[in-house]
Amino acid sequence: MKEDKRDDFVREFTKKFGDEFLLLSKEKVLEMKLYGCGKEHKDFRDMLGDYLAVAIDDLSIFNSKEKKKRYVNFHAGLLKTR
Repeated sequence: MKEDKRDDFVREFTKKFGDEFLLLSKEKVLEMKLYGCGKEHKDFRDMLGDYLAVAIDDLSIFNSKEKKKRYVNFHAGLLKTR
């Protein structure tokens, strides 16, 4: 992500999805050890995006242009198991 666009992205994401998602920076994700404490894959930090959106409500984000795909499941959020 372009450095001069980070603030714009965070502001717009928070405005649109702030009640349903936590937006965590790459640095915060690493600090929180959200992916665990084991041995890190050599490419892990390169594969991790600039931000991670973590669901805190019953909501998912996906590309609506991919109408032909059937989604069986999604990556987990921070909701309690029912």
